Amino acid sequence: LSDTDVKGLKPYVANLAAAVSSMSMMLWILSITGVHVHWLFAIMDFCSVLLLVSHIIYDTQKILGEWGGHKEKFEIDDYVFAALTLYRDFIELFLALLRNFRHLEELKDRIGSFFEDCQKKLEENGASHDLLQQLLDLVKMAVPEKCN
Repeated sequence: LSDTDVKGLKPYVANLAAAVSSMSMMLWILSITGVHVHWLFAIMDFCSVLLLVSHIIYDTQKILGEWGGHKEKFEIDDYVFAALTLYRDFIELFLALLRNFRHLEELKDRIGSFFEDCQKKLEENGASHDLLQQLLDLVKMAVPEKCN
């Protein structure tokens, strides 16, 4: 981390930030019209976690400054601001991870209810499908049940 300068990644981080904001605006417009795309929320939260991790790495390198072998640094008067910036980045990362876990849990519940509905319809038609049961068991095993 301290040997590699991530300053050259600024354009990529800026493009990722623009993509996340555009996706967020699109999802906001879709949710106003009543369309909810749950898997897209999970993808957007994953991209925002990557964005926040890159901010944490960049801010850490700026705090290290010349001591870490980097040209860009915080000045001596800016260390309180630097500490607050790094603290804010960690808080935002924690909140983004919580949002991501919540969206993944909702997605798992929707997939599970879809498979259960399919199984009920197959049983109503007098057919039993072992593959569907195996997929349902796989979804139940993949993500642990909600904590009580």
